[in-house]
Amino acid sequence: MGVISVQSHVSFGHVGNSAAVYPMQRLGVEVWPVHTTLLAHHPGHGGVHGAMVAPETVGAVLGGLDRLGAFGKCTALLSGYLGSAETGAVLLDAWQTIKAASPGAIYCCAAVMGDREEGLYVDAALPAFFRDSALQLADVVVVNAFEAGLLGGADVVDLDTARECATAIRALGAGTVIITSVPHTESGSNHIGNLLVERAGTWLAHAPRLPVPAKGAGDFMAAAWLARYLAENDSAAALRFAAGAVQSVIEQSGEQPLQELPVIAADDQWQGASGSVHLRKID
Repeated sequence: MGVISVQSHVSFGHVGNSAAVYPMQRLGVEVWPVHTTLLAHHPGHGGVHGAMVAPETVGAVLGGLDRLGAFGKCTALLSGYLGSAETGAVLLDAWQTIKAASPGAIYCCAAVMGDREEGLYVDAALPAFFRDSALQLADVVVVNAFEAGLLGGADVVDLDTARECATAIRALGAGTVIITSVPHTESGSNHIGNLLVERAGTWLAHAPRLPVPAKGAGDFMAAAWLARYLAENDSAAALRFAAGAVQSVIEQSGEQPLQELPVIAADDQWQGASGSVHLRKID
């Protein structure tokens, strides 16, 4: 299995490719990372130390992978933080070439745009890019509740509104939609829900909400889900595994002074943490 992962990169901590590459490798996937940023750390630590990677440079790296034959060996394309619609256009051009070289490959689009706390933190043109272009080509879309609202046209405040947005997003073209960080109440307790909607049905994976504002959880989850899905071809089982892995690293992150996801330090824990997550088919 080979995955081309087009996302941001930070030297310190675990967001973007820095949260996605190691988990996929640990789960047996050959990963070819393509970086859309080169930063010292995520902006939550204060300031931006580094820069966006120019779209033409991203295109040059992808072109080099093509010339090496990586496109023909590609099982999946995973995209995360793009930063600009111009980089998005470069990505979709590459995907067309990947698909021609490897017809069985899938495109998993983590449509990174923002979150409820910070709002939109990318190029203002990106929501339209995802709605009008990327989702028409993606096989799988992974978004948080805030991003699902941008794409689905409704504020995601509970399971019902998440399902409405997932249906609207699927109508744009993607066969499988995963919405993370969905507010959910279970037996009177606040839980965090992860909703998967596809033709075969709708599943909810949920666990108690943890008050830890660690960054990169969505990037880590998309990577963990994709790696497990590629290995087993079971989207619901992959959801349970990925949700459990995220729950585990967030639990461990509370012990870190800078609240970074301990993707490597908690390696043994997150790989076997699915038991902490409840999964059920709801439709």
